Amino acid sequence: LLLAEGGPESCDGVRAIATAKVTDLKHRIADLQALRDGLTRLVATCEKPRAERECPILYELDLPPREVSR
Repeated sequence: LLLAEGGPESCDGVRAIATAKVTDLKHRIADLQALRDGLTRLVATCEKPRAERECPILYELDLPPREVSR
């Protein structure tokens, strides 16, 4: 709101802030869409036989225990 009192120069500042926010939102939306697509793909594999499923959690659970290096 302080920018509203500053005249035309403030308008440039507000526009820069709004433009940066729009860019940030575009990135966040793209990330969320990628997450949605990945989850949709994984959920679709639940209809397949277990051997054909693509589930990283189940994959990790099926791995033999890892040795801890010291």
